Amino acid sequence: MSTFLTVILVIIALFLFWYIISFRGVNKQKAAIIEEQSKVKVGANIILANGIHGKINKLNEKTADIVIDQSKNVIIKIDRVAIAKVI
Repeated sequence: MSTFLTVILVIIALFLFWYIISFRGVNKQKAAIIEEQSKVKVGANIILANGIHGKINKLNEKTADIVIDQSKNVIIKIDRVAIAKVI
């Protein structure tokens, strides 16, 4: 019976270790996303999650208008969460 209890305790310890490590990574990703969103301002050059490059023309609480091609006046409206990186 002692061996069975030891095996169960080891499995529980491994599960707890995995659980703690996995949430640590999620918290780091969340902090990085919040930091990138704080850099978003009108006039900033950005890269969207799908790879499109543009410049922010207008910024709302949940959406943003970005200029893709200024010579042809191509402007698209996106959700702010689609912004992957501020250049």
